[in-house]
Amino acid sequence: MKITFFLIVVTVSLFLLGACGEVREKQPMGTLTKKKVEMTAKEIIYQLEIFKEREDIQALSKAIVMLKALNNYERPDANQWPSLRKDLAALWIRVIQVIDIKVDKAFNFNDVPTMNIAAPGSYPSGIASESISNPELRKQYEQAIESNSRKANKYMFQYKLKSIKDSMFQEAEDYLVALYSECPEEIGELKKLLYLYESDKLFESRIDKRLTAK
Repeated sequence: MKITFFLIVVTVSLFLLGACGEVREKQPMGTLTKKKVEMTAKEIIYQLEIFKEREDIQALSKAIVMLKALNNYERPDANQWPSLRKDLAALWIRVIQVIDIKVDKAFNFNDVPTMNIAAPGSYPSGIASESISNPELRKQYEQAIESNSRKANKYMFQYKLKSIKDSMFQEAEDYLVALYSECPEEIGELKKLLYLYESDKLFESRIDKRLTAK
């Protein structure tokens, strides 16, 4: 039954991961403005707060979709772009930083929850707790069900979050490298943002290596 649970998690995660990246393809939505970035940033931050507080993957997915949608706008003129570039970089870094904080790096994915808890005595597995007449056995059974439910929820959350992290960290790395490879003299700006949001050191070093190698 553990295998069945694992397959359910994988299926749901792949669906959700696809939804995170589902942004309308390259249909220009006009020129990007400071106001648009600021309004979108507020919505993204709001969704990130919901995600952090409730461990709500849907809120994180909404934040990611809104972030990627900003790529559909055309760049403003050269005078306005530097300020927006910094704002966009900060948003990407902030999103992945929130993801990284919620990932349990010590989580054991081999410890898979069961689909049905073994019932006490001669009762069949998966029986409704109210069908157990012995109050002590019924209490133990209900506690075991509740414990397994919490374990399953945590497993599902961490599994989906890991899938999102693997995808988003690579996308963020590629995005930031592309953004600042156009203006190598401003790489210091990016480094300050990475430091400000306490980015993952491996993530930071990969970006630095790619930008300094150009």
